[in-house]
Amino acid sequence: MTLGDADLSLLFHGFPDGRTGFGLLLLRAAVGTAILLQAGAGLAVRDAPAVLWISAALGVVLGIFLLVGFLTPIVAVLAGLNATGWWRAIIPARHSNLFQPNPSVLFLAVVAGVVVLLGPGAFSLDARLFGWREIIIPRPSSKLADRSQADSI
Repeated sequence: MTLGDADLSLLFHGFPDGRTGFGLLLLRAAVGTAILLQAGAGLAVRDAPAVLWISAALGVVLGIFLLVGFLTPIVAVLAGLNATGWWRAIIPARHSNLFQPNPSVLFLAVVAGVVVLLGPGAFSLDARLFGWREIIIPRPSSKLADRSQADSI
């Protein structure tokens, strides 16, 4: 195991499938969709400050990454911070805000935290890129087996 493999194992500890994997897919989809909706509301504001445009563009990228399950633990942390930090504290509430009530922000932060802790699941791009691999070692052919027996004599 190389240093890079050890770093990845900290981020991706398992890729459950079946009902558990489907549940993780639903969690990722819920957070990703909420972030995309908020980003769309931010991009729809005319005469918006540059911070809003940057935050909304980041929200679009984070929402798409969560929907497909790419770098899920990192993206979920950023999505939670984006929703709670940028849209609650820095950006003025001149536009429609999906996360205006405090319970909605808290709920999104908790669900994003659950996604971080549980991982992306088997139905994600992360599972395809960083999941378990099966290595099949073929049996030696009969000629190779005969040759190795003759060499040992």
